[in-house]
Amino acid sequence: MKRTVYSTYEIGKICGVTMQTVIEWEKKGKIIAFKTLGGHRRIMEADLLDFLKTNNIPIPDSLVNKYNKKKKKAPRPKKLCI
Repeated sequence: MKRTVYSTYEIGKICGVTMQTVIEWEKKGKIIAFKTLGGHRRIMEADLLDFLKTNNIPIPDSLVNKYNKKKKKAPRPKKLCI
């Protein structure tokens, strides 16, 4: 199952900060989050990757492959030998 949404607690663990720091980042517009019906903040994986890259925070191994796939360019067409 693919992971696409993270809680403020999980983001804090990834970034080495407290959950409250992640909430402050969201309030200041440094990271994009949305709120659940219960009022809990959630961060989409793409927004997390953008935040980590923008702020030079190391991307965890679990996300590295996803980040590299996102950066890949379109494949080159094969050469035709006539």
